[in-house]
Amino acid sequence: MKKAGTRSAAKTVRLRSLLAKVTPANKPVRDPWKVPTAEEWLHKDPAALARVRKGLAQAGAGQTHYLGSFARYSGARITAPQRRRLEAGLKLQIRLYQQCLNLLPALNVEVYLAGMELFATEAALALWLCAPARAFAGKLPIRVARTAKGRKRVANLLGALAHGVFV
Repeated sequence: MKKAGTRSAAKTVRLRSLLAKVTPANKPVRDPWKVPTAEEWLHKDPAALARVRKGLAQAGAGQTHYLGSFARYSGARITAPQRRRLEAGLKLQIRLYQQCLNLLPALNVEVYLAGMELFATEAALALWLCAPARAFAGKLPIRVARTAKGRKRVANLLGALAHGVFV
């Protein structure tokens, strides 16, 4: 039988853990903080947790550099139909890029010169010409440049971009 005024060990531990966590105004937190199940491993490994905290501090201070995509480490598996769709999309993009490269010699001189002023290589210009542009309501610049008015619009846009005008 328990005496009045005594606490069980579990209640004492719970009370201490609640009182240990305080808000910025030094008021105790009512609900205990629970680690999400997917992140438990991190809190069980103090060295890993220290590295994550160090990385967050560095990111907050702007001390970052791009290391590339970590998608291959995500554990996500691509199914055969997804792979086929991705491959078909890539093949289409490559074909379109090759067509754009082949069209560069036939491109209007004004558009070509404006593009080479902005881009360092013909390949970069061809990539831009074959990508949908917001300035042309999602149309490809190479298709907009088919008409005289379109060529003028594309050349003007390239010139504006080359001079740092936000479009």
